[in-house]
Amino acid sequence: KLYKVAVENGEYSCNEVEISVDEWLSLLQDKGAEHYIETLSYFLNEPNYTTSCKSLALKYGKTVSHFNGKITKFSEWVQAKLNRFKLQYVDGSDSYWCITMQKGWESKEGFQWQLRKELADALQLYFKEHKKNTEIQIKHNTKMAKEELYDKLVKSKP
Repeated sequence: KLYKVAVENGEYSCNEVEISVDEWLSLLQDKGAEHYIETLSYFLNEPNYTTSCKSLALKYGKTVSHFNGKITKFSEWVQAKLNRFKLQYVDGSDSYWCITMQKGWESKEGFQWQLRKELADALQLYFKEHKKNTEIQIKHNTKMAKEELYDKLVKSKP
């Protein structure tokens, strides 16, 4: 299905894009999303999930194009993965940012984008689950390290 990006009073949006929290979570758990999680987390950590690539670049010491590219590529990947819609500007050119972002507007800090609420919710669930898995992995690795250390100490005694 083809959706047009609406531009009203300088604000870009496409409310027709409907991706549920569960769908976003499933996408985030896909190996293909790994390259984008860090950048998405930066948006998640901003007030109202809103920031500009310029602000992120200054804050994290990367280029504006780094963040712009990550969101564009993630949005393209989501569109291809779901394969059920395409976004275009009124002039007919392809649009991707409004897949990941609820809306965007020009400001003196650069173009501001707000992460979709469903994606923000899914990211929070993803990180909660990821943290649990990381803790299990750390606990497992610590246990292994203790066993290896014990073996080393026991076997090295005369």
